[in-house]
Amino acid sequence: MHEYESVRQLKGSMSQKNLPDPAALERSGYVQVINRYEPPRGIWT
Repeated sequence: MHEYESVRQLKGSMSQKNLPDPAALERSGYVQVINRYEPPRGIWT
């Protein structure tokens, strides 16, 4: 239905190793974590 013959083929196409710049995915994940971080209350207040 979506140009894939199997679920395995879909998973393979979405694999990090098939990206042109796999490190970019890692960096974006790191940035998301940093942006969502909230220090515990009371430490710097």
